[in-house]
Amino acid sequence: MSGPNTRLAPRRIAAWAAAGAAVLVCAYAVVASIVTTPRFDPTDLSVPPGVVALIAFTAVCFATVGALIAARVGSVIGWLLLGIGFCIAVTLAGMATVATNASGARWGQWLQQWISLVPLVLMVFVLLLFPDGHLPSRRWRPAIWLAYLTAAVILVQPITPYVSSRGHLTNPIGLHALNGTILVNNQSGFAVLPFATVAAVASAFARYRHADEITRQQLKWFALAGIAVGCGYLVQNITWFTEKWTSKTVAGAGLVLLVMTFAAVPIACGFAILRYRLYDVDRIISRSAAWLILTGIVLVVFGAVVSITSLILPRSSQVGIAAATLAAAAVINPLRHRVQAAVDRRFNRTHYDAVHLVEDFAMQLREAVSADTISKELAWVVAEALEPSTMSIWTDTTLAQPAQLTTLPSAGQLQVSRT
Repeated sequence: MSGPNTRLAPRRIAAWAAAGAAVLVCAYAVVASIVTTPRFDPTDLSVPPGVVALIAFTAVCFATVGALIAARVGSVIGWLLLGIGFCIAVTLAGMATVATNASGARWGQWLQQWISLVPLVLMVFVLLLFPDGHLPSRRWRPAIWLAYLTAAVILVQPITPYVSSRGHLTNPIGLHALNGTILVNNQSGFAVLPFATVAAVASAFARYRHADEITRQQLKWFALAGIAVGCGYLVQNITWFTEKWTSKTVAGAGLVLLVMTFAAVPIACGFAILRYRLYDVDRIISRSAAWLILTGIVLVVFGAVVSITSLILPRSSQVGIAAATLAAAAVINPLRHRVQAAVDRRFNRTHYDAVHLVEDFAMQLREAVSADTISKELAWVVAEALEPSTMSIWTDTTLAQPAQLTTLPSAGQLQVSRT
């Protein structure tokens, strides 16, 4: 027997097998990091076990969501996300192998030197092809050719010579004839990758301008994840710049937050491509923007009150902190409603208009006395706020003659039938 399910079976098996392998590789990396602290050699940074666990969680998110999309939809986006998760997992495993000084340390070093760049290239393809797996138009073929060039340059890195930061590990298959060229130390990859990324982002904006409503909602999910990652980068850079005035713990917390935001990318892609709660993105964006603005205002008020009280009462820092806390608590509730209304007016206009329609109808109900008038007003409000295809209202004022009211909003007509 053969059918759609049997034809899809190999694809599903391959997707979930790759995701399972990524999970096992991440588990190995996390366990090995507990024994000894790994080091990411290309940037010569030590990676604590907690950060390894967070990166492993991000890799599992990419692999799991990618496998789910690839198995159910068969979209190339699913395979790209799965590849990103698997490459991150292999990078962690290579770091752990080097840190434990196992027999395969040279190969672990070789893996992390080049495969850590592959997720960046795959993300360029995701930007170009999201959400349907095709380019916005033929005019964007040069952009994907640039992405292919970037991938080719990265795939040359496994044969380029290098010396690890500790100086005792070299490329087991390096061609010394490439010494002194731009291919060494990923120089060529970092030279081409920014241009490919800019072209991919531009293609996403172009796709949004000419997309239908469903595609725009999908792109909004992806943009929401991008905003989350951007905020993570901003916080991480702020903590790094302020490390001399704060502490290394604060800088580490900024790095952890950045790593956690990367998990938003596969999660948003899953919601968008699988179209689960697709139209909730406007509400999420408005709520997120409102809380970010509100948090910024409260922090400004807190810092201003602390600064003023420290000038007036320099010896009483506790009084300043207490006064700042009370001031922040006093402004948070009044500001929350005003900020949310302003954000809804800009980013979630449909919800904003619907709320005002319902509020106006509630005011009219206090003065209305006619059941027919109330029914017609109710039908109009529901049609404007929810835009249903059909609607029925049953009234039992007579208990013997219920009335059914049906409206077709697109035609703008009300039809009443008695039973």
